[in-house]
Amino acid sequence: MLKRAEPTRTVTPLPIAQQIENGIRLVLQISGPKGKTLALKMKDRVLVGCGGAHWELDLDLFPFGGDLAGVSRRHLALLTDGEVIWGEDLNSECGTRINGVVMPPGRQIRLRSGDELALGDLLMTVRIIRAS
Repeated sequence: MLKRAEPTRTVTPLPIAQQIENGIRLVLQISGPKGKTLALKMKDRVLVGCGGAHWELDLDLFPFGGDLAGVSRRHLALLTDGEVIWGEDLNSECGTRINGVVMPPGRQIRLRSGDELALGDLLMTVRIIRAS
């Protein structure tokens, strides 16, 4: 009997205007022709990459041109303690940059609102929204 591939687990993008009840949200403005603004309610760890149905990702950048921009299948982990968000490159092939500076693999770097985040050649602007 053949088994169907399980669909990719993804973070559901939320409207930016949605009221924040608690916690912290990360808003990513993805640049380029397939660009879009995504608002993600953070959890302890959000796995970002470009994998399609065969990889368990929280945020799959394939629909935004991630495959053509050099985003790895498992590219970046976004981590939070509820107050601060860090990014950690997962030894990606094309690397991750914050404001043009290469993020060393395995090292957690704090993200701030206004940062430019590049996964391979896929550029996005970071905005962090905290509950009031």
